[in-house]
Amino acid sequence: MLDPEPEEKASETSSDPHRYVIQLTESERRAVYLFSMLRRPGTGLRRFMAIMVGGAALMMGAQQSGMAQIFAVIVALACGWIALRPFLMARILSKQGGPEIVVEVGAPGVTLRRDGKSATFAWSRITAQGRGPGFYWYEVQGAALAAIPDRLVTDQKGLEKLLQRAGSATDSRSK
Repeated sequence: MLDPEPEEKASETSSDPHRYVIQLTESERRAVYLFSMLRRPGTGLRRFMAIMVGGAALMMGAQQSGMAQIFAVIVALACGWIALRPFLMARILSKQGGPEIVVEVGAPGVTLRRDGKSATFAWSRITAQGRGPGFYWYEVQGAALAAIPDRLVTDQKGLEKLLQRAGSATDSRSK
């Protein structure tokens, strides 16, 4: 199921491409989806406000009767959806299997291959990179966040050196 490609050379240099054949497990997909959703600016504040507004609506609805109570329940359910959406969507999306993807990280940039299609992104298009819980991640400008699981990385220092060529370096573990 998961085969890291064997390297031909025992010692890699940072100019050699790092090649990974990735088929994420369900728990890895869940962690990547959740990380990418919670990484967005304002997510924590939005969830906090949704919980506060939902609670206030329920409290006011309990003091009223009729349509006000129905409205309060609808507002509370909508606020609950906003607060729980990242967790529910990560769980739902992680159940769907993903295709096998080949990732090559080298001097020219990051190359992705999947289902006979290929795309190479120059380092100038990699807008952010770092370490997540159990994976290395990078973000492609105009695309999405992508991840390489720790279990496939044999040369961590070499991969980190290559990923530091990206626009801004961030390590999520330091937050």
